[in-house]
Amino acid sequence: PQQITEEDLFQDGLDIEGDSLLMRFTLVFLTYASAMIVPQLRLLIALGGAITGSMTSLIIPPLLALKFVSWKEDGSSSEGWSWWSMWYGGLISVGLVYAYIGTAASIRDIIEVYTGSGEDGSL
Repeated sequence: PQQITEEDLFQDGLDIEGDSLLMRFTLVFLTYASAMIVPQLRLLIALGGAITGSMTSLIIPPLLALKFVSWKEDGSSSEGWSWWSMWYGGLISVGLVYAYIGTAASIRDIIEVYTGSGEDGSL
């Protein structure tokens, strides 16, 4: 029978670049801290949605397209800005503006709940 060592038990088999125990701890701690700071789930979902909604719809897709728009069909790279590059840059700019506005509004709502400065004190 094969001996199972302690190293075998704690090796998850995934060696992902940039993965570390510190990064995992930080993500878990930030998740816990944000849940403790913002106990109302509705406000926390609004904050997360403001950030991830604009990222997944208006920022990440144009960034990926920009990565490939400079490559021609024959595999050579074209330098300079094309009309497509400017279009994607505009989409990224709009996405950043929407992310800023949505995040600022969500943080304002969270502050209003804590200070009670809403119109009727409840949001």
